[in-house]
Amino acid sequence: EASHHEVAPAQHEIDFKYGEALETADKIMTYKLTVKTIAKRHGLYASFMPKPKYGMCGSGMHINMSLFNKEGLSKEAYNFIAGLMKHMRSMTAIINPIVNSYKRLVPGYEAPTYIAWSATNRSPLIRVPAARGLGTRVELRSPDCATNPYLAIAVCLAAGLDGIKN
Repeated sequence: EASHHEVAPAQHEIDFKYGEALETADKIMTYKLTVKTIAKRHGLYASFMPKPKYGMCGSGMHINMSLFNKEGLSKEAYNFIAGLMKHMRSMTAIINPIVNSYKRLVPGYEAPTYIAWSATNRSPLIRVPAARGLGTRVELRSPDCATNPYLAIAVCLAAGLDGIKN
């Protein structure tokens, strides 16, 4: 859907159009394989390492989820956020699966370091961007590129649904 250069050198944000969970995980895997293949053809190496260089911002893989009504976030969305926050400590082992993942989650490099959410601040763990209507969404900012997107999306949905249920 969109792309732009990010903060660190050779770092790019790629945004997929919203879709079903399995379809989105498939797109992530296809994208990573495509980038690695094209880089290799040109004698380069594409890294999806969460923190490839010390002293620079790392690479995240933000997951956006939509639960809204025409006024903005629905009641269920707030409960979904609560579920994510409740389960975040255990989810972190899945969405940040390697030692290098934790080198990214340090103060001063744009990655979230506290379990918090905000509709105005751009740096918390869970962010609700300003867009409303079809653009209303919940953005989880701690997952990184090393995660298995199938597992990451599954644990996000499970935690959020637990928040709605309980």
